[in-house]
Amino acid sequence: MYEKFTKQTAQSIMFSKEEAERLHNNYIGPEHLLLGLLRQDNCDAVDVLEALHVNLETLKYSIEVYVRDKQLPDTDQSAINNPDLTKEAKEILNSSIVEAGFLNDKLAKP
Repeated sequence: MYEKFTKQTAQSIMFSKEEAERLHNNYIGPEHLLLGLLRQDNCDAVDVLEALHVNLETLKYSIEVYVRDKQLPDTDQSAINNPDLTKEAKEILNSSIVEAGFLNDKLAKP
């Protein structure tokens, strides 16, 4: 899947995986994608949040409290070391490819 994205976007997805592992989650959901974005340097999404006066540290903390040690039911505990994207996270990533195409953006590779 990562080959569809730019280096920065793929890095953000990898950060999401690291965040899920750090929080002992056995999945990568939308919340982890946001945490991954928050770790990026020079990220337009973070710039937008800052322009809206969102306190990024408070946002990060709130997400961490919400998902800490949260597990998807009926999933092997070994998945914590190799979490998979949830259906919702996959939909977000697929939608980002479509939107990038509409916007003629460089989020996804041609």
